[in-house]
Amino acid sequence: MAGPSLEGRRIGAYRVLHPIGRGGMGTVYLAERVDQYRQRVALKVMSNDRFGGELQERFRRERQILARLTHPNIAQILDGGVTEDGRPFLVMQYVDGRPITEHCDAEGLGIRERLEVFRAVCEAVHFAHRNLVVHRDLKPSNILVGADGQVTLLDFGIAKLLDPEDESSAAAGATTSAELRMLTPEHAAPEQVLDLAVTTATDTWALGVLLYELLTGTRPFAAGGSRLELEREIVETDPPPPSVAALRTPRDGASSGALRTWSRSLRGDLDTIVRHALRKEPEARYASAEQLSDDIHRHLLGLPVRVRPDTFRYRAGRFLRRHPWQTAAALAFALLLAVFVVSAALQSRALERQRDAARVERDASERVTQVLAGLFRTTDPRVNPEIRSMTLDQILEAQSEKAVQDLEGQDEVQARLERILARAHLARGQTGRGRELLRKALARRRRIAGWRDGEALTTLHELATLEAREGNTVLAKRLLRHSLDLHRAVYGEEHPAVVQCLEDLARALPANSQAPTR
Repeated sequence: MAGPSLEGRRIGAYRVLHPIGRGGMGTVYLAERVDQYRQRVALKVMSNDRFGGELQERFRRERQILARLTHPNIAQILDGGVTEDGRPFLVMQYVDGRPITEHCDAEGLGIRERLEVFRAVCEAVHFAHRNLVVHRDLKPSNILVGADGQVTLLDFGIAKLLDPEDESSAAAGATTSAELRMLTPEHAAPEQVLDLAVTTATDTWALGVLLYELLTGTRPFAAGGSRLELEREIVETDPPPPSVAALRTPRDGASSGALRTWSRSLRGDLDTIVRHALRKEPEARYASAEQLSDDIHRHLLGLPVRVRPDTFRYRAGRFLRRHPWQTAAALAFALLLAVFVVSAALQSRALERQRDAARVERDASERVTQVLAGLFRTTDPRVNPEIRSMTLDQILEAQSEKAVQDLEGQDEVQARLERILARAHLARGQTGRGRELLRKALARRRRIAGWRDGEALTTLHELATLEAREGNTVLAKRLLRHSLDLHRAVYGEEHPAVVQCLEDLARALPANSQAPTR
């Protein structure tokens, strides 16, 4: 029985203005102080029919509990007593604000801003828990946000002291059927539905429900059916992850693309945090509201949250999200460093190859010089008397053959000597022997370095021009075209060697043929 209206009446130092709400244990009025201290307050008056001696004792204890909770985010108790008709009352700080969900929606807050507001709630709840107080009915209407953004928790009217030395707390550890009727069923924890002991984990569940609603715009357990169905759902089923629920819940003015973006932001850390807060077993949830708030804070900072598996992939992903520009700069620097190292290594190898080639060139030149010097010494009659009876061509043939054979296994020197001796034979008119030596030198150069070798290209071109001079037009044109193609591939169009190839090919063609173009 609610009792007569108190509007306009004076209770203690306060005049009642009008009702502003009805709680589980009575009615809340807006009142103002009528003495020298002008102040608007919330006056909570309990119903007569609910208060025998035991409940009056609880009311007295509630005043003592609330007196401990001096916190900027908790509505403060200012006074208390009993009305003339025997109804207990509490005078509390009046908070002019909107429920937290309405505030977030009306202000168009994003995910980050909603999480920051939620952390303020967690801080207040953790403070109450440290003072051995459980709220037991956390819901948006009990959490108001003022115009200045200040978050204030209301209505610890069904709070219970968790001090084990208090005999009444042990007896009241479970949720009674009367108290369950006073709770908002959509926010009740499984242990409240099952009439089991209420602990700080019960408030952790309610915080999980609140966070779910802040992030998705809907509650994890909807009251669409009967109360029994709702309670069964709370105890037995898991709600869809927030990232999924957010896609199913239309928001005013939000496009499908915006909903998908919002959903992606919830996927991963926030899905896991909410799921952990809504575990059915109280001991499996966050151990405190502070731990829940800390994981939210870690998520906002881009740090790994504690309830996700600690894998390298996850930690690396969080690091990249936390330091995107620094990581990009580091990767760019590493890439530049890698390019520099590879470039330096390639340049070093190129220089090394050039040094090796120069050394081979020097050694080959020295060896050829030694062989030629030895060859000329053998033509001295004083050194080799048999020379007296031989012609110059016979001497050249015999000594050149011997010189090449003496260099067996030294392909670089042999190829160079064969080319020099070929020129000598050609100068003496010995075309057949000169051609043979050029072909041997060419085959040897190709074996050593392939067609991209300068010596091989020069030898090929000499062989082609020889065939042209000898009138072997078909063979000469084929060799000259082959030489031109190879010179172009190695040196490019503008190289003098390519120009020479073009000129030699043009001379080798008949007068009525079309000259090759550059």
